[in-house]
Amino acid sequence: MGPAESSPSSPDPGSAPKPGIARRLSWFTLFTWCALALYCDIWPQSWSIAVFIFGVFLSTIPPVIHVIIQAFIAFVRRGRFSTQLGGGVRWEFLFVTVVLVILGMHLPLRITFELYRESLEQLAESIAMSDEPQRTTKLQIGPYFIDQARRDQNGGVYLRTNEWPDGLGPDIESYGFARRPSGRGTPFGNAYYSRKYLSPDWYAFSVSDDY
Repeated sequence: MGPAESSPSSPDPGSAPKPGIARRLSWFTLFTWCALALYCDIWPQSWSIAVFIFGVFLSTIPPVIHVIIQAFIAFVRRGRFSTQLGGGVRWEFLFVTVVLVILGMHLPLRITFELYRESLEQLAESIAMSDEPQRTTKLQIGPYFIDQARRDQNGGVYLRTNEWPDGLGPDIESYGFARRPSGRGTPFGNAYYSRKYLSPDWYAFSVSDDY
């Protein structure tokens, strides 16, 4: 009888390859862009900025596209996400999903607003009681620089935190916080008017003066 043939040795679990430079780069890209989108979400104009940044991120960064596609394929083939680091991308996929949920709920905006709500409330009350329907404030409250504060005919107060050109013309799109705002328009204009509920009496608003 010849020498016994050695059976192929099973792979040592401890010798599994560790994540390489590609995976580290993928994680770095994910974290950087997600952190940027979350940071932009603290401002009232966040539903425009954060969605744009994340849209560019998802459509132009190959590692992220790879993450989503591979996670979907793994789910379809196995009926579950892979539990092995080398076999899938479930953690990256879950990370992106959680960030999208947070952005969809505008949690950074809501939390930051609540931190400075008392100061914003005091400013709004002073505008509501003032004889002047509008005021150039140039006031910094936390991360928010309020350049204009205006009151409508029904007593609603609008605190503008940012303005952007609305297209190529002279029109201006304004963003900010509003206390008890009107549902029909604002002192900053009426076009493309939208409100997002934050807390009782308070909304984030965006509007253009393009009549």
